[in-house]
Amino acid sequence: MAAECRHARRNIGGHAIDDYIVYFMKTYQPSEIRNFAIVGHASAGKTMLSEAMLVCGGVLNRLGSIAAGTTASDYHDSERQRQISVHASLLHTEWQGKKFNIIDTPGYLDFISEGLGALRVGDFALVVVHAQHGVSVGTEQVWEYASRYGIPKMIVINALDARGLFVEGPSRPPDVAAMEGRLSLATFLWDNTTRREKQQAEESSMENFAMATGGLLFRNNNDLDYGFYELGVVPAFSYMLSFSADDVRPDGALHALKVKVDRPNSYAEYRPGYYAPTTAAAGATESVPVKSKLDQAVTSQQNFSEIPATFVPKNAKSPDGKSELAVTIHVDLKSMPFKTENGREVERLDMVVALFDSAGNFVTGKSGEMDLALKSGTFVRLEATGVSGVLSLQAPPGSYRLRGVVQEAVSGKTAATSMAAEVQ
Repeated sequence: MAAECRHARRNIGGHAIDDYIVYFMKTYQPSEIRNFAIVGHASAGKTMLSEAMLVCGGVLNRLGSIAAGTTASDYHDSERQRQISVHASLLHTEWQGKKFNIIDTPGYLDFISEGLGALRVGDFALVVVHAQHGVSVGTEQVWEYASRYGIPKMIVINALDARGLFVEGPSRPPDVAAMEGRLSLATFLWDNTTRREKQQAEESSMENFAMATGGLLFRNNNDLDYGFYELGVVPAFSYMLSFSADDVRPDGALHALKVKVDRPNSYAEYRPGYYAPTTAAAGATESVPVKSKLDQAVTSQQNFSEIPATFVPKNAKSPDGKSELAVTIHVDLKSMPFKTENGREVERLDMVVALFDSAGNFVTGKSGEMDLALKSGTFVRLEATGVSGVLSLQAPPGSYRLRGVVQEAVSGKTAATSMAAEVQ
């Protein structure tokens, strides 16, 4: 148990009285902590979803209101005044012995930096999509960045009961009470039949969507107990199965896929099919292999000098005393193909350093990104000096081959080199 002591001084009858209050806080093991960011487009329902999680976890005793300015995450004066999230808010709750650190983020693109910071530190992204608005620009932005950062993503379809999502038949809407008096038998049967068909259609479409994307469907039954269990549980074993079929026709169709587990009391989760692109579509995809070029450059021993970059390794010690190799990467920006967006010079540098042993086996590696959106003054200054970054590699003492690769994102030009390195 961790303890926190707080001190307060009161004045009673002219005498100063000191109060000391000790709070005991529960400590958690790393395996009991889940950090995730709630992201999505504006007005998708992220703040109220985080509010509902706090109520279910017992942190709050009732739901707050955005209109009234009483939500836990939108506490700033500007957020209450605008009735939108402006800052990323850190919330926490406990569920079944697991600690959930929740980061509620703004949805407006003016404040997207708040969401990107949350994705950097989160274990996974909870992407909220409003059922009526669908996938919007903000949804695509956070999805792309979560994929770039290599973190898992979960989709929450919110507001399924919003008006306008379905066409009513010649009967009362499902959320409107029946009029006083008895209904005729024909009206009663028609009323219940149309409502049941609508409910079955909604559940079927969501189930198909979940299966097609390899996900799980949490039905609209308020089973948050099971939902939080699925978020917090760690699978005993997980595998990734890949295959290459030689007899697939490039017909642009979805082909059924079946996986059989030859082991009692075991099962496998898999997508129900795979897409076989046409020859034209496959050729268009292969014409821009920017990311694959970076991966190939890391494993290759060939040097590239399409952009000017240098790699300088230096032995160092990590904070825990382990040996590491700090590699300083310097890139000259004079010949970089920047593009202009909103009055700024924009470019992104993808950097990778890796160590290989004498037999050519991969030992360890690390990647990093440098996003540049420079105003004219800063651009002129950095064009003259260049930019630098440091990536550190931890490895046992010994001799290695260091491979360094830098790729710019606008045109895919690459710099790559190999050199001998000694970890001491």
